[in-house]
Amino acid sequence: MAKAQATQNGAPKYTEPLRQIQDQVGARITTFYLSDIERVSEIVLKYYQPIESKNVVPEDEWKFGYFGRHFVLIVPSDCVGALDTTKVPQFFELQVKTLFQHAWSEANHDLGYKPGAVPLKPDEERRLAFTSAQAWGADQIFDELFRRT
Repeated sequence: MAKAQATQNGAPKYTEPLRQIQDQVGARITTFYLSDIERVSEIVLKYYQPIESKNVVPEDEWKFGYFGRHFVLIVPSDCVGALDTTKVPQFFELQVKTLFQHAWSEANHDLGYKPGAVPLKPDEERRLAFTSAQAWGADQIFDELFRRT
């Protein structure tokens, strides 16, 4: 609701929130291994029509932070049924992540992304990046071991 009521330069940011806000409905599929992300994504695209599909990664290979596969998908008409379509979002956001990506992004959401009134100090931001690097490394190693078996 807060997002739908947001203003920008004194005017409503969204004139049609149900049509403009893409993450009103969201879901996350959590996988064990990195290589599962592509397989799950292929299945998602087999059953849902995407508006957007992207891999979210830090700006360059020297940075660590948020990782994940994001989709904005059209809500299938059979899910809407007899509901008033003017009150049902047309699309939803789906994220596909590993367990480590999920754990890091959940903690970062509260600590770094929406830290409250007190912004993080540079050393604290560096610590968050370090934990992202550790999660990234764990994903790499577990996926390598999984594919080896």
